[in-house]
Amino acid sequence: MRHQPPEQVAKLLRKLAWGAIICVFVALVAFGKLNWVLGLLGVFLAFLGRLLPAVLRYAPILQRIWFMFVSSRQGHAGPETPKNNSSSMTIQQAYQVLGLKPGCTEKEIIQAHKRLMIKVHPDKGGSDFLAAQLNTAKSVLLEK
Repeated sequence: MRHQPPEQVAKLLRKLAWGAIICVFVALVAFGKLNWVLGLLGVFLAFLGRLLPAVLRYAPILQRIWFMFVSSRQGHAGPETPKNNSSSMTIQQAYQVLGLKPGCTEKEIIQAHKRLMIKVHPDKGGSDFLAAQLNTAKSVLLEK
């Protein structure tokens, strides 16, 4: 195991973890100690059910930000970088955050920013991070 690539080691550890979880579940069923596990699962599902509308409301924005994060981690930020050095967001990422296609007008950028900001503004219970990302994307696209 010492000379195996990290990907294979991680895959093996995941398999072992799933095997351990299944063994614990089977042991709990065999000894009749499953009641508290099912109760905990019920509480988790109830919490997830109440959280689901909020997650679905922000899903498109979160997806754009996730793709932007993944692309920056993989080094595929692209050749287009913003003119101001204060931001690390590329022009392509800014388009993704606002949900726009390259070549849109200044008016479309402002409208998309306003529409999304209404949903995520911190004063309305939204996220500071998402609002900052939207503001950065708007400034990057208007300065290009």
